[in-house]
Amino acid sequence: MINTHRYGDHTQGNQALDKTADIIAHDNVYSRLNSRQEAEPFSMVLEPYPAHALPNLTYTQRWI
Repeated sequence: MINTHRYGDHTQGNQALDKTADIIAHDNVYSRLNSRQEAEPFSMVLEPYPAHALPNLTYTQRWI
């Protein structure tokens, strides 16, 4: 699975995988999923994802 950004419409499925597939994301997406975030445009607080739902493959610039 590829997470293109932090919001649930692109990452909510991570929790259902239970480490049965690789989750790929930029380092920034990993950092946001692994910390408490305030989504001001939506008046929401996003809690960190559990360890099994975090990306296990990350990159800093380009995925080749």
